[in-house]
Amino acid sequence: MIAVGEEARRAAIPRASMVHWAAHAISRRRSAVSAPFVVIRSALPGVVWPAITRPEDATALALQYQLERSQWLAGDALRELQFRQLDVLLRHAYETVPFYRWHWQDVYAADRALTPESFGRLPLLSQGDLRHEFEALKSGSPPAAHGTVVERAGAGATGEPVRTLRTEITGLWCRALTLRDHLWHRRDFSATLAAIRIGAPEEEISGWGPATGMIADGGRSLTLDIEMAPEAQLEWLQRHEPEYLLTHPATASRLARLSLARGLRLSRLRELCTAGEPVDAETREVCRKAWDVPLTDVYSRDETGHIALQCPDHEHYHVQSECVLVEVLDGQGRGCAPGGFGRVVITTLHNYAMPLVRYETGDFAEVGDPCPCGRGLPVLRRVVGRPRNMRVTAPA
Repeated sequence: MIAVGEEARRAAIPRASMVHWAAHAISRRRSAVSAPFVVIRSALPGVVWPAITRPEDATALALQYQLERSQWLAGDALRELQFRQLDVLLRHAYETVPFYRWHWQDVYAADRALTPESFGRLPLLSQGDLRHEFEALKSGSPPAAHGTVVERAGAGATGEPVRTLRTEITGLWCRALTLRDHLWHRRDFSATLAAIRIGAPEEEISGWGPATGMIADGGRSLTLDIEMAPEAQLEWLQRHEPEYLLTHPATASRLARLSLARGLRLSRLRELCTAGEPVDAETREVCRKAWDVPLTDVYSRDETGHIALQCPDHEHYHVQSECVLVEVLDGQGRGCAPGGFGRVVITTLHNYAMPLVRYETGDFAEVGDPCPCGRGLPVLRRVVGRPRNMRVTAPA
């Protein structure tokens, strides 16, 4: 356990008093209302509340318990915890991944203490490296306890496919951060969630998927292929009247414009959720004008998973520091201060099958000031995206 400043005082509090202290501390924060009380589904017959869950669900809930508290840590304490995890990950990468063994010979020593300075000397990992050195980037000995290793393919910044490996632990993190996003934004799991996504079949299922299945009764989710014509998508939404819509920003913008052109509204819609592409102010405005609901975005990539979630109180993003270390670098490779704009470089903290260390995503972002909500998670004020998505305009 890290004992840094206020955290040291917590460590000295008896366990029984810790719960009361934490509840009191969180209640003082204005943003604490963003986490609703959720009744957990019990797996034991005859027990409804408090719930007794399945062992696999207990692990996920224990992780969520930690996330609820770690978000309030100061930035320095979060960074210290990240480097404790990073030290273990880099040793594993150097010992078991041929690519890093070759490329870090002159800049990394497993017997030396890891510091931000020594970490910053490690060479960047490019998308070209990921495409052309796929075999050399595999760990020769991923921990058996991390579960089955699977391959995943996705589009890189240039549109060319890139492949990565995932484990059951990285899947657990995906579910945990999806649930955190739901809880931050106080979503009603008994409502209907409609998702328009790439390759999704047109179907209806009970519940919202594995991230919420362990806790939520009721509710349903609907899916539709994003390749359907916008007119057909809008008719489908009108027919089902969902409370929540999840899709790509470009699709949301097209549907909003079509709604405005036809004078149609989605009367039960409470929130528009987007992911997969950068969101600009124009998209937010047209969706707000068409449906009068908030737009909540998730910044993620196929290669790395979740990177940042939109703050429940503001339109900027909080980096998910418990899962990824994010650097925003200027043209000289230095970290950007608040207000600075640069390249997004990601290190995944828990992928031991294919560690991505200082991976240059091809995205660009602006660093934000600490958030008034009180969370210590770093802020990205905006994510601009890939160079192929940028539009050059003449100076005013």
